[in-house]
Amino acid sequence: GECGIPLRELEASAVRDPGPDGKLWLLHKKCFKIEKRESDGVLVADATQKVPVCTGCRGALSKRLPTMPTFALANDLWIGRLPPRLRNLTLGAKLLLPIARGI
Repeated sequence: GECGIPLRELEASAVRDPGPDGKLWLLHKKCFKIEKRESDGVLVADATQKVPVCTGCRGALSKRLPTMPTFALANDLWIGRLPPRLRNLTLGAKLLLPIARGI
């Protein structure tokens, strides 16, 4: 089988592009206003919202030939959502969790 994050998990954690193609953006979902697209009722990012971008990402994405930002979640740094039992841990406890986990 192929390794990776199950599509259902990715879709639950990603933000959907408000445009007609509806691509998934692997960004911090909590930073976005989500709204229902009028044409089909799909939940998408608010097209008028400005997106917070760190200096490193801005530099990588602003090049004449954009590159993947070093610390982008899509650069194999996203391990999926925490299981429900671990979501309410303190920051200190979360920092003690391993960087990767099996799916």
